[in-house]
Amino acid sequence: MNSLPKLLISGALGGAFALSVTHYMGPTVHLLLYATLLLLSALLLFALVATSNGTICWSRIHTPLGVYTFWLVVLMFTSTLPGNTILFLWVLGSLPIVLLLCAGFTQAEWHRLFLLFLLGGVTSACWGIGEFLVSGRRADGPLVDPNLWCAVNNLLFFGVLAIYLSLGQHRPRYLVLLLIFSCASLVAYSRVGTLVSAAAFAFVVVVAMGNRQIRPRILLAVCTVCVSLTFVYGNASLEDATHHSEGYTLDTEVQGWSQRFAMWNAALEIYSEHPLVGVGPGTFKVHYPRVRGADDITNSGNFVHNDYLQFLCEGGPVLLLFLVALVVLLLVNLVRCLGTRDLAETRRLVLIVAMGTALVHGLMSFTLFSLSVQMLFGLYFVNIASPFTVERYFVLTKPWLARVGAVLAVVYLAGVLVLDAISNDIVYDNYRLPLTESLKQDRRAYLSTIRFLKAVRPQHPANHFALATLYRRSMDEQTDPESRFSLALVSALSYQRGIELNPYNYRVRLYFSQLLQENPALMQEEEIYQSPLRLLEENISLAPVFIENQMDLADYFERNGDEDVAYGILLHDALPWADLRHARYAQYRLALHRKIYRRAVQRSDETGLKLLLASMLNVR
Repeated sequence: MNSLPKLLISGALGGAFALSVTHYMGPTVHLLLYATLLLLSALLLFALVATSNGTICWSRIHTPLGVYTFWLVVLMFTSTLPGNTILFLWVLGSLPIVLLLCAGFTQAEWHRLFLLFLLGGVTSACWGIGEFLVSGRRADGPLVDPNLWCAVNNLLFFGVLAIYLSLGQHRPRYLVLLLIFSCASLVAYSRVGTLVSAAAFAFVVVVAMGNRQIRPRILLAVCTVCVSLTFVYGNASLEDATHHSEGYTLDTEVQGWSQRFAMWNAALEIYSEHPLVGVGPGTFKVHYPRVRGADDITNSGNFVHNDYLQFLCEGGPVLLLFLVALVVLLLVNLVRCLGTRDLAETRRLVLIVAMGTALVHGLMSFTLFSLSVQMLFGLYFVNIASPFTVERYFVLTKPWLARVGAVLAVVYLAGVLVLDAISNDIVYDNYRLPLTESLKQDRRAYLSTIRFLKAVRPQHPANHFALATLYRRSMDEQTDPESRFSLALVSALSYQRGIELNPYNYRVRLYFSQLLQENPALMQEEEIYQSPLRLLEENISLAPVFIENQMDLADYFERNGDEDVAYGILLHDALPWADLRHARYAQYRLALHRKIYRRAVQRSDETGLKLLLASMLNVR
């Protein structure tokens, strides 16, 4: 591969990483789309260039990469919620993509690519440092989560240190970069991240001091870290850093630990129900409400906060095995690098230590479920593994066919990503794409778009939910009974199919239940197998912690004259979960308290009022 394609690939990877440092698998999920499209563009260019001469290079790296990628595809088809899994697979798959694209880079080309990564990394680090100086509190940078942001800064710190120590001469600008990333890591106040980084840095210092050639530079690096400590604790007291909500404490009785224990137990319980392939990457969050304990009141359960348990829970033993194999391989290479004075080996040793910080941090957080961390892992690992690769070449009898296949594969993957992004933005407002704003204003264009999306992506539940909503709105505008019933039927069928594809959308189940209650004749149709009561009870079975589901069921019984049953649900089923935090929980808790208070006063129920008061005072 000549220099121009490598330069273009480097630019695409650098741009993808710049987007990744602000991506947090949540409200900024549209950034994952843009970063993934850049990765796919680089992958397509690589495939076209690699097959241009009619041969394909294969090495020891490619075989495990292929097996790993194949298993990720298997997990997509076995997932309990493929929509979530697709997003997470792009995060996990970015490591083999970066590794594949960079496997043929020279050391100079690798160094240039790392500098491109640093552009996004420095921007992120300075963002967080500025946040710390302005607010005076722990910073989380653009990633929103301070522990994850700390892990990224740790990786970048040791990446810069690896380059600095392996250079033939002293370069002061690398000390400036070390200062920036060490400051950023410290202002995150990460419990494990800071301790792991400190231990890793101490290990590197001890090992590097044995090499006289780099001893002056390692001493300068130590001084730089000391300056960072002085800067951070000169702007915030050590007491603040120690006693903030996360804290550096190892006291397992504090909330930060007990919450994690609850999520770890939940992950093992969920895994026990799917022991072969797990529940699917990205789906722990939808299973967690069903097994959430009454003592865990502050977590939404988006992540297990232990990457090894999450790999096991979501991907089964095979996915966990890949992670364990990576740890073992890094340890073996670390031992090989010890005791050498070769600067290239020193660079590899420090890069192994860099990856080790995130792997250890992953025992208490979700560092490996980050696009930026996965991309850095791919970048570092290709430098670590390069001496242990053996290349073979396979001749392609029809190279044009390989190129056509590559183009079709990338176009298909990019098409699915873009179409699903449009669907999610229209229905859930998850992506905030400029294209969809005009569609929402034009009802005809909206309907045409949704019909097209449903035709090309019938497995995406959002398209069915959107159609159900459109048909239901049209039904409300009709006066002809036959037209109303026809629209109600197609709306019900769309709801039903969408729920089959995504059984964890509680609001849609409520809307479907309301539609069936308003049009009981629908349940006489052979195609409709759901009922209002069944839908509401399924909501509670999947998420008893969501008190809005309990209140919906109570409202159903109350409308049907079973006021005692409704009151019992509010008092004994919903109230114990009132303090468990999730989206808009405070709003629902207030509504629940009001409902119980009015009904308890009407009934002169002193026991109910005492239970309500105890809940309001958080007496447990």
